Amino acid sequence: MLSPLEQVIGFLSVFVKMAATRETKLPRGYHCIEDFVLQHGVSMGSFTRLPEDIGSGKPKSCFMNAYRLVQHDLIYCEGYAFKRGLVPIYHGWCVDDSGNVIDNTWEYGDVYFGVAVKQDFLYDAIQKQHTYGLLDQPHRWPLMVAEVESWRHPIMDVLKPVTS
Repeated sequence: MLSPLEQVIGFLSVFVKMAATRETKLPRGYHCIEDFVLQHGVSMGSFTRLPEDIGSGKPKSCFMNAYRLVQHDLIYCEGYAFKRGLVPIYHGWCVDDSGNVIDNTWEYGDVYFGVAVKQDFLYDAIQKQHTYGLLDQPHRWPLMVAEVESWRHPIMDVLKPVTS
């Protein structure tokens, strides 16, 4: 049986293979957002109990909820969350300085796989686009069009890199 992380990587790889057959590509040659996540993502582990000072966020508003969690000195992340028995879900969450997942939208992920974003990049992108989320924004794709060094948070060096 595959581990939760292997299941997420397999799921994303299927999307990349399908998207690679299209002639049209996204910025910087990515086939799809799953391609971006596979190339730059890291494993962030599983859901941990919410700190006492953080309540549940609004259902189905993960990107807004994660954005608001940054005020608690947390680090904004986007990618895919997975719970055994379900398909991986495109999702937003945060991690603390130790890399522990803090998710006040979906409280039971077995694995989170994605990218961590610098706070100044996050604030600038959300202000410019007037909506939450950084990967799935057609005709904008703020993370895809920017240089990796401009958005990549240093916590990603601490977390577990995965090669596909």
